[in-house]
Amino acid sequence: MHPAFRSGKDMIIAGLLWSPVAFWTIILHRTLSGASFPDSTILLAPPMILLLGIAISVWYICKGLPFEKGDILYFITRHSFTMILIIAVWIGISSGYSSLLNEYFPAGKWKELFSSSIPLLSGTGIFTYLLSILIYYLVLASERIRIAEKEVLQKQLEASRSELEALKTTIHPHFLFNSLNLISPLIKQSPDRASELISHLSEFLIYSFEHSIKKSSLVRDEIEHINNYLSVEKFRLGDKLEMAFEIEEGTTGIQVPPLILLPVVENSIKHGISQLIEGGLVTIKTFRNEEHLVIFISNPYEENIKKLRGRGHGLNNLKKRMTLYYKGEGGVLTEKKDNIFKVRIFIPISGGPEIE
Repeated sequence: MHPAFRSGKDMIIAGLLWSPVAFWTIILHRTLSGASFPDSTILLAPPMILLLGIAISVWYICKGLPFEKGDILYFITRHSFTMILIIAVWIGISSGYSSLLNEYFPAGKWKELFSSSIPLLSGTGIFTYLLSILIYYLVLASERIRIAEKEVLQKQLEASRSELEALKTTIHPHFLFNSLNLISPLIKQSPDRASELISHLSEFLIYSFEHSIKKSSLVRDEIEHINNYLSVEKFRLGDKLEMAFEIEEGTTGIQVPPLILLPVVENSIKHGISQLIEGGLVTIKTFRNEEHLVIFISNPYEENIKKLRGRGHGLNNLKKRMTLYYKGEGGVLTEKKDNIFKVRIFIPISGGPEIE
C-alpha cells in the first residue's frame, strides 16, 4: 500500500508537506514574471495539484525499479527517462490548461504567463521527482528493514519455541528400564505392591507425554507428577528415600511451565539420595512472596563423592526454559550449604509475561 494512503492522517500530512512547495513555486513565479499573486495562483495552483498526484504515483515506479537490483547506470538511465517523460507530459497538460484560461478569460495573458513559467515548472518538476524517489526509496528501505527484522524475530521465536520443546524434560531411559525391572519380581513376590508401582508409573508416563506438548500446567498437577515419580523411586531405593511435601494453600492453582520440577527432583535422586549410603530426605515446598511463587527443593548430598557424568545438565536446561518463558522475571537459584543442595524456582505471579 502507498505510504500516503495507509490512513487519513498520512494523507493530511502529505498534503501539508506539499503545501510549502506549491506556495513557494507560486511566489517565485510572481517574482520572476511580475504577475500578481492571484494570477500566479490561478495559473499554477491546478498544475501543482496535478504534480502532487504525479509525486504520489512515483511510489509505484520506485517499487517497480528497486535500487538494489541492476547496475547503477541502468538505474539512473531508467529514472532519467521516466522523469523527462513525466515532466514533459505534465507541462503539456499544464499548457493546455493555460490555453483554456485564454478561452474563458478575455485578457489573453495566460499563455504568455505560462510560457514564462516553463523553466520554473521544469525545475520544480525535476526537484519534485528527485525528492519523491529519495523519500520513497528511504521508505522502501525502512520497510525492507522492518520486514527483515520481523523475519528475524519470527525465526528467533520459532527457534526459541523449538529450543523450549527440546529443553522440556524427557523421561530418561534408565528410569524407565529400572522401573520395568522392578515390576517382574514384584509381581511374584507382592502382586499388590506391583499393582501400586504400575499405577504410579502409568500416571507418571501419561502426565509426561501429555504435558510435553502443553504450554502450561498447574502447581497441583506438577506436585502430583513428582509424587508419582518419587513413589516409583521409593520402590527402588526403599528406606533410603524419604519425601516431604509442604504445599502452601493458595499456590496449587498457579500456572507454571510444564514438567518444571522433574529435572530438579531427578537431580536430587541421581546426585544426592542414591549416592548416600543412608539416603536422605527430599523436601518440596511451595509458598508465595509479594511477586513470585517460590518452589523450594532440597536434598542431602556428599561433597566428596565422585560426581556422576551429566551433573547439572537438567538444571541448566531449566534455567534456559525460565529465561525463555519469563524474560528475566523468573529464575532459578541454587545453593550448597552444610551438605544440603537447595534449589529455588521463582515464578512471577502477576505482571510477568504470559506463558506461550
